[in-house]
Amino acid sequence: MTHSHATHGPVDHHLPVRYRVIATCATSDIAHRFKAWMSEEHASQMVALGGAQECRVYLVSELKIGCEYIFPNLICLNRYLETKASNLRAKGRVLFSEQEIAYDRDVSTLLFETKA
Repeated sequence: MTHSHATHGPVDHHLPVRYRVIATCATSDIAHRFKAWMSEEHASQMVALGGAQECRVYLVSELKIGCEYIFPNLICLNRYLETKASNLRAKGRVLFSEQEIAYDRDVSTLLFETKA
């Protein structure tokens, strides 16, 4: 499987980007197993090995889990997609079949942020 570069219109390649994955699970048991894998293994691997600066996992609904990875910039995200994504996703493909989980992915560039 090949991976294309993440692009989405005119972009400053030096701004932080959010890579979001929504996992839709076929059953609540699969959702439970997916959340456990994310918390025990995959999320920390994305930060340690994948180049993400941080990872957040959200419960969207009983069967949908949202995973948000923040990369320093689009260049780092594309490097991940080209060189590390396949290896880091391999365990997920072993644990969860295409019939058990469907993935939707998108990329967005930070426009601004406000913090307390």
